[in-house]
Amino acid sequence: MADRIRAFPWENTSLGPMSQWPPALVGAIGTMLESCFPTAILWGPEMLQFYNDAYIPLAADKHPSLLGQSTPAQWPESWPVVGSQLEAVLQRGERFYREKVLIPWRRNNVIQDVYWTYSYSPLRLVGGAVGGILIICQDVTGEVLATRERDALAVNLQSVLDSITDGLVVLDKDWRYTYSNEQGARIVGLRPEDLTGAKVWDLFPHAKGTKFYDGCHLAVESGRPVHFEEFYPDPLNRWLECHCYPSERGLSVYFRDSTDRKLAEEAIRRSEERFRTLFDLVPVGVGITDAASGRLLFSNEQMSRITGYTREELKGMTSNDLTHPEDRDENEDFYRSVETGATGEVVMTKRYVRKDGRVVWVRVCVRVIHDPADRTAQLLGTVEDITESRMAQRAIEENEARLTALVDSIPTLAWMAEKDGSVFWYNRRWYEYTGTDAEQMKGWGWQSVHDPAVLPAVLERWNVSLRTGDPFEMVFPLRGADGVFRSFITRVIPVRNAAGEVTRWFGTCTEVDELERTRGQLAAAQERIRVALSNVPLILYTADRDLRCTWIHRPHPKFEVNEIIGRRDDEIDPSGDFTELIDFKRSVMERDMSDRREMTLTIKGVQEVYDTYAEPIHGPDGEVVGVTVAAHDVTRQKLAEETLRKTEKLALAGRLAATIAHEINNPLESVTNLLYILRTSTTDEHARNYASIAEEELARVSQIVTQSLRFHRQSTVPTREKLSTVLDSAAALYEKRISRRTRIERDFSDRSEVQCYSSELRQVFGNLIGNALDAIRGEGTLYLRTREASDPVSGEKGVRVTVGDTGHGMDRQTLQRIAEPFFTTKGTNGTGLGLWISKDILQKHRAKMRVKSRPGPTRSGTVFSIFLPLESRLAPEREP
Repeated sequence: MADRIRAFPWENTSLGPMSQWPPALVGAIGTMLESCFPTAILWGPEMLQFYNDAYIPLAADKHPSLLGQSTPAQWPESWPVVGSQLEAVLQRGERFYREKVLIPWRRNNVIQDVYWTYSYSPLRLVGGAVGGILIICQDVTGEVLATRERDALAVNLQSVLDSITDGLVVLDKDWRYTYSNEQGARIVGLRPEDLTGAKVWDLFPHAKGTKFYDGCHLAVESGRPVHFEEFYPDPLNRWLECHCYPSERGLSVYFRDSTDRKLAEEAIRRSEERFRTLFDLVPVGVGITDAASGRLLFSNEQMSRITGYTREELKGMTSNDLTHPEDRDENEDFYRSVETGATGEVVMTKRYVRKDGRVVWVRVCVRVIHDPADRTAQLLGTVEDITESRMAQRAIEENEARLTALVDSIPTLAWMAEKDGSVFWYNRRWYEYTGTDAEQMKGWGWQSVHDPAVLPAVLERWNVSLRTGDPFEMVFPLRGADGVFRSFITRVIPVRNAAGEVTRWFGTCTEVDELERTRGQLAAAQERIRVALSNVPLILYTADRDLRCTWIHRPHPKFEVNEIIGRRDDEIDPSGDFTELIDFKRSVMERDMSDRREMTLTIKGVQEVYDTYAEPIHGPDGEVVGVTVAAHDVTRQKLAEETLRKTEKLALAGRLAATIAHEINNPLESVTNLLYILRTSTTDEHARNYASIAEEELARVSQIVTQSLRFHRQSTVPTREKLSTVLDSAAALYEKRISRRTRIERDFSDRSEVQCYSSELRQVFGNLIGNALDAIRGEGTLYLRTREASDPVSGEKGVRVTVGDTGHGMDRQTLQRIAEPFFTTKGTNGTGLGLWISKDILQKHRAKMRVKSRPGPTRSGTVFSIFLPLESRLAPEREP
């Protein structure tokens, strides 16, 4: 290119003859021609082009016509990408460095996609003005495409592991986890990150002395694969089938949960990152060194980034100052060759020690150059940081070797297919099982190991996946090398590119022959159990050692199955009382003996009675692992028995009441007649008044006897009364029981009259007032209140009567039984019939009663609230 530049007719350009060129341009051209990197110079407003020999392959068919031509006119396909940058360098003195940029480039009359790493630097004239642009560039298209291919390989290998359905862990020679798939970690109850780096015997100390411990050591010591199956107690509590495969780096362990012979639905969800993305090529450093002294005269910004030194610090340093001590011999050899007159290009790969002490690998290209004035020779060197690429390449090689060994050692059949479904790769296990070779299986040769009767269905479903891109899953038989067909579950997943298009398929075939037979036997056994239990009216369930339900037949009607499974009784219904049931089940497990007990449970606020039978469940090792419970609801039976007892009591009370009424009514009638004679025959006004009062009181006694003891039907005609009057008259009967420490607060605001039997309501109110005074026990407040009101449900008009006290209150169990006949909290001082009779009277009046009570040492009391409609629709009744 030096000859071409000298021979070019520059006098016909804006530059003029070479003798008139500025020294900056001449020096830059000399440096460019000696550079071993593709270098170009654009000079002046027209950006006239100069370039060196290394640039010629990049120019392709545009060489040599590019020389001396305007850049925008010669590179129209590239100008939209780089034009603004070049103008910024020329006009404002800016500098640019770009890596792996896609720039359209015309070669051989074809525009190609070419990736470039380049730098643009200003060339300044005397005085600082920018006269031109120095371009150092490199075509990195091959490296970009190689990186993409490498990434595709990583995705392919990773996808194979993602299709494995077994648990997989890898241990190094120190028994540390170096890899675990998601399935393997999930089986042992941990996460992959919990396993990586930890020692297996530290995480699972209970495994020492087990078959797992012995099997792993046997595989390592013997160098042969070992297969075994063992039950693992806490914390796993499951059977595991393990395959141990030794290697030079340690041990690969494949295992599956074989408790119920179910293979995992997904083999590997996540796997540890096997490849790391290679760093892009680092910037190229440029330095000019004095050949005689070996000291740096000039270095660019990229050199500072590589070495960690500033430009000022680098100036005057030698190559040995930067080179690692172990690599300096190569520097000495080079300088000796320079002294003997060698001028060729030398490329060295060695280590630099950065200013911060870090060692980096570099590729150095050095060429001897001469000053245009023929002064002492100088050295032009370019430095490329290749540390990360070397490390990444080594890691890739190690990972590829490790992944290939892993995939070949798994017991699952694995394969990869092209987009059209033709298989191009199988793992070693496929060939071992089928007894075939790569030539036989190439393309669609896999059909030869399929059952001819099932193959059409397989092809139909496989073609659907190829057409739609959906994953494929199917169970079908494959012929082994021994000629026997065995069932395999085959899963195939697509691999897509960035545009979502399917590029390849990855498949695994896992043997499920034994599992399919076991499933059939299990289904038949479950059906027999279901039929047997469908006619048993029992709540039947099992629970583990923590009393959490693991299975249930015919759950309680107040709960769904999903509310019960996995929970304890007190978690299913926190408001309930299951203390006796929980203690009962624990006792059965601790004593390892079946037992039977009748118990009362509170479920959803309702007491229910159950005849309960429990029996312990034993594990494979004979230890108690849970309990089976059968509970028969006998609540109705108990209620019927209680009702029968109450009915017998009421019948007895009725006969007793009838006898008492018969004995009392006769003397009452005689006394009433005598009082009538006394009242009508005497002339003493006071005597007549007293006799009249006595008659009224005897009439009330007669009513009470009739209503309370005979449970009679009212024989009077209903009348309209103000309930405040009836309530006040009932309170008057208890004036003698009210002590000085008892206050009565009356608040009567009813104006309407209610149709009622006033004497019956007076009996109800009197019973409530008497009970309130008994609860107050001499000190407290009795509240009597009436209000106009409406039924909140029907809207019917009426009057609400409230009787409240500040007594000791009642608990929830007492409140549930206050209306039962013969139930009393007064001991021998109560009959237990007051509220029961009152309830009957209120029902006859269509009245509604509510009660609230709170026991306790402070702020206790009870409030009875009764709503009576204005029209009770009572009809007159005759005396029986």
